[in-house]
Amino acid sequence: MKLTFLGGANEVGASCTLVEMGGRKILVDAGIRISPKTSRGLEGDQLPHLAYLTDVGQIDAILVTHAHTDHVGALPQVMRSYPRIPVYGTAATIALSRVLLLDSTRLMGNRFEAEGELPLYDLQDVERLFNNWQPVEFKTALKLGADLSATYYPSGHIAGAGMILLESTEGNLMMGGDMSLSPQRTVVSAKPPRRVVDALVLETTYGGRAHANRQFEEQRLIDTLVQITEGGGSVLIPAFALGRAQEVIQILLANHKHISAPVYADGMVRAMCEEYENFRELLPKPMLKLAQDRPLFFRDNVHAVKSREQREALMRDGVPKIIIASSGMLTGGASVAYASALAGDPRNAILLTGYQDEESPGRFLQNLVEKQQQGETPILRFGEVAVPVRCHIGRYSLSAHADESELISIVEAINPRRVYLVHGDDEARSSIWRQLQLKERVGVLPKVGQEKNIAPRRKTAVRSKAKQAENAGESPTKDRPTAEELWKLVKPHEGEFFTARELSQLWYGDVEREADIVEVLEEEKLYFARDWRMQDHYAVRKAEQVERMTLGRTLMAAFPNLTGQIVMMRNSNNQPRLGVVTAQRFDGFEGIIQGGDQTSHPGFAFVWALGEYTGGGLESKGFVKRWLNDLHAQAEAVLDQLMPFEMRQILMLKAEEVNPDAYITAPALPFPDGEAGQAEERRLLVERTAVVLALVRDGAEPTANGLRVLRALPSGPLPQQAAYEAALKLFPPEARLRKTGMFQHQKRLLLTFDFPEAALKRYASTLETLKMETGWDVDVKRIPNQQALTEAIREVLPEGIVPLKTPSLFMADQSLLVELEGISAEQVKQITAAYEELTGWRLKIKQRDFTPIAIPSAAPTPDGTPQTPANASPMAGGFTKAGRMEINYAYAFLKQHLEPLGLQRLGLKGSSEIMLTFITPQVGERYRPQFEGLAQQCGYLLTLNPSPLQNLILDEAKVILRALDVPIVKGPGIHIDRLEVSVRFNIIMPDEQMAALSDALEAKTGYRMVQR
Repeated sequence: MKLTFLGGANEVGASCTLVEMGGRKILVDAGIRISPKTSRGLEGDQLPHLAYLTDVGQIDAILVTHAHTDHVGALPQVMRSYPRIPVYGTAATIALSRVLLLDSTRLMGNRFEAEGELPLYDLQDVERLFNNWQPVEFKTALKLGADLSATYYPSGHIAGAGMILLESTEGNLMMGGDMSLSPQRTVVSAKPPRRVVDALVLETTYGGRAHANRQFEEQRLIDTLVQITEGGGSVLIPAFALGRAQEVIQILLANHKHISAPVYADGMVRAMCEEYENFRELLPKPMLKLAQDRPLFFRDNVHAVKSREQREALMRDGVPKIIIASSGMLTGGASVAYASALAGDPRNAILLTGYQDEESPGRFLQNLVEKQQQGETPILRFGEVAVPVRCHIGRYSLSAHADESELISIVEAINPRRVYLVHGDDEARSSIWRQLQLKERVGVLPKVGQEKNIAPRRKTAVRSKAKQAENAGESPTKDRPTAEELWKLVKPHEGEFFTARELSQLWYGDVEREADIVEVLEEEKLYFARDWRMQDHYAVRKAEQVERMTLGRTLMAAFPNLTGQIVMMRNSNNQPRLGVVTAQRFDGFEGIIQGGDQTSHPGFAFVWALGEYTGGGLESKGFVKRWLNDLHAQAEAVLDQLMPFEMRQILMLKAEEVNPDAYITAPALPFPDGEAGQAEERRLLVERTAVVLALVRDGAEPTANGLRVLRALPSGPLPQQAAYEAALKLFPPEARLRKTGMFQHQKRLLLTFDFPEAALKRYASTLETLKMETGWDVDVKRIPNQQALTEAIREVLPEGIVPLKTPSLFMADQSLLVELEGISAEQVKQITAAYEELTGWRLKIKQRDFTPIAIPSAAPTPDGTPQTPANASPMAGGFTKAGRMEINYAYAFLKQHLEPLGLQRLGLKGSSEIMLTFITPQVGERYRPQFEGLAQQCGYLLTLNPSPLQNLILDEAKVILRALDVPIVKGPGIHIDRLEVSVRFNIIMPDEQMAALSDALEAKTGYRMVQR
C-alpha cells in the first residue's frame, strides 16, 4: 500500500492524494489552493502536483470526500487527462460541487476576458466530470476491484461529507477528509466506523487550538449584531458559500426575534442554500423541526440577493442590515464589494467566523485589530483598490473543523497504527504530532510530493479467555464450543475480524485446536462470515445481522412450500417487489423478481405468499417479469379502494396481525374477460397482491400468522429528491444515464441516455419499476448523444483499427457511416452487431484501401516553375480534379511528415489552404523549406497559424524548471509580445544557469526565459 501526497499535505488547500492498493490506483480528492502561497514558493500555482499522474499512467477511479473547492476544484482539470475515469461521491457532494464548479467556470471566463488570465478548465471539462460522477451511499461498500472496496462514513463538516475506508488484503486505510464532532445547527457529527485500520490520513486544520464554547460564541455574535444594527450600522459576515453561510443563517433564524435588522444572503450562498433543500435527510433534526414545512433558509427576516442592482442598492441605502456573502476569506465574490463599501464607516462591522488562509485578505483583516486598538487606521487592499478600515472587526469561532482534542479522540476511536497528518500549517500539524507521541502513537508529517509506503499490521487478538480464567484462578474450558458461544464471547468486537487460530487461543487457551474452530465456523455460518479478501479471517457478525438471518430461517420454516409461488418480498433497498420462487433453501430462496437480475435472495427478504404462479414461461426471465409487472399494475389500480389510508391507520393503531385475505372484496371487481373460474382466481390474486403491497409499503413485518402493521403512510408520488435518487439507484453505470430532468408540477421524469434506443430495449422493465416506485411518469429523451455515438465506434473496433475520417451521422434512419481499412468480412459482421447492441443504432462500414505515403510530386511547368494549386494538372490516386489531394488524404499525408517535427493540429481554410499549428509560429518557421515540397505534393497552400499555444509553452517551461532545486516565488508567466516566459526565484539566478534554462526553452518553443 502506497500513498503519494500530490497536494494538501503541509498546507490547507489543493488536497489530493494518490492511493495505490489492492492492485488499483485511486485518486482521493483533487482541489485547488484558494490563495497564493508565496511563503512556500507556490505563488500563482493553484493546482496540486498533477504532473506526477503522467508518470504513474492510468488511474482507476477518483473518490471525493466533500464538495469544498480545496477538495474538488481541480477535478475538471484531471478529467482532461482521464476522460472516462469513474468518479464517486455522495449525492449531496455531487449536487453541491456542480453549483461550485459551474460558478468557478463563469468566474474564470470573466477573468480571462478582463485580464487575459487563462482558465484552469472550461464548461466542457465540468460537464465531462459530472457525466462520469456516480453517487454512493453512506455505509454501503463500493467495490473498486477484485481486492479493493471503499465505504463512506459521515464525517460531519458539511452536508454529504464523508470519510472513506479503503479495504484490501494489503491492509485498511482511512482517508479522513475534513471532520467535525461538535454539535452544530447544519451538520451531523462524524461517525467513524469500528474497524481495524492500518493508517489514518487526518486533517489538522485546527491543531493546537481548542474551540470556544459554541453557545457562548453564538450569543456573542448575536449581541454584536444587535449592538451594531441598533446603532445605525450594517454588518458584513464573509462566509464560505458552502457550509459556513448555512450555519450562520441558521443561528440568525434561531434568534430572529432578537434581531430587528433584515438579513441578506448574497453571492453563491443562495444557490447552495437551495441545494441543501434537496438533502433534508442529511441535516440535523432540530434544524428540520425549526423549519417545519417552510424553506430551510429564506424565511422570517432572511432574504436572498438576486441581482447586481439589488446588491448596489443595499450598499447605498444607508439602512442597517446584516449581509452574509461569499467568499469567506475575502479573496473574491460579493463579500469584497460589501467590504469595500462598509469598511470606511466606524458604525459598521465586518465579522469573521472561520478559517482564514495565511495570505488571504481575511487573515490580514483579522490581524488589523491590534492596529485599530492603537488608534491607527490601517489600509486593506482588494486588488488595486485600497480601503481604509475604520469599521469594527470581530472574530467568532464557528468552525466546522474538529479542534485538537476532537482530532485526538477521532484517532483513539479509529485506533490506527500510523497517522498521516495533513491539511494544516506547520504549527497545527506539529501540535497534533506531539500529542500523538504522548499517547505512544506514530504520527507522520508528509510533505507535498512525498511517497509513503504502508505495511499492513499483523492482527493482535483480544485477551484470551484462558488468560482471563487464569487470572480468576480457573482452568480454561476444553469443551468444543458452538458458533453461538464463540460469537457471544467476542460480541463486543462485532464487525472486527479474527482468525480461527486466535479464536482457538481465546476459547481453549492454546492454538492447537484451530482445525476444530474452522469446522465449527463452517458448519454454522449464522454468527461469523469468512472474509472475501483474507480467507483465514472471520468477521464477527453484528447483532442486527444475526437477527435478520435468524428471521429469514424462521420464515422459511414457517412457509416451507414456496417453490412455484408468487411472493411479495423486499429487495436490498427495502422496496417491495413481486417475485416467483423457483427453489427454496433453509435460509432463503431462488427466484425471478421485478426490476432486478439477482436470483438468490435471503429468507428475511420474504414477506408473504400470494398464490401459485400459473403464467408459464419460467425459462424466460423477461416473460416472467412482464407478467409480474402486469399483476402489479392491476393491483395498483384497486389498492386505494381495498386499503385506503384511513383503514391502514386503524390497523396500525390496533397493532394486530393482519390476514390479507380478510380484506378481499366479496363481489367481483371488473377484470379482463375470460372463463368464470379463471377470472375469479385472477381477481383474488390481484386483490391479495394489492392488500399486501399496501401494507408492505407501510413497513409491515411478516409473522407465521399474518402481517404486523407498523405505520400508515399517505399515498402519492415520491418527493422530488427521492424520485431523483430512485432513478440514480435503479440504473447501473453501463446504462449510461447522463441526465435526469424533473418536471415537478407534472410529476414527470425525463431521462437522458447516451443511447436512448438501446436503453429503451435493455431497461424496459427497469423503466416500469421506476414509474411504479416513484409514482412519477417516466419519459426517455429520444435524441442520442452524438459525441457518444462517435466515440462508441472505438469501443467496438479491433485493436489497431481506427476510422479514416470523421464518421457521418444520419438521424433519419438512425445510422452512422464510418470509413475503415484492413478489416475482414467477418469482422464487419462482428463490429456492426456489437455497435447496434451497444447503441441501438446501425453502423454502416465503407471499406477502403489507402496508403498516403508515396505520392509523386507534380512535374514542373515548361518554364521550370513548380506547379501550384492554381496551375496543377489532375493526378491519379486520391487527387481531386483541381489537382489537390482529397482532404483526408492530405491530412494523413501532412501528419505523417510533420507530426515528428512538432505539428499540433491542422485545419482547412477555404478550399485550397491548410493552416498548420505548432507550439509557436517560431517553431513552425524552422521547417519552412519542408512546407514548400509538401505543398507541391498535396496541392494545398500551407500556412502557419500565427497564434502560439500558451498552455503548451507554460507546460514546457514548468518541465524545465522542475529539474531545479530552487523555490519559485512567482510564475512562470508568458509575454507573447516579447516572446518571453518570466519567472521569479527566491534568489538571483546566475547568468550562466539562466542562459542554460533559456536555451532549453527556446529549443522547444522559440521563447526565451527571463527572471524578474
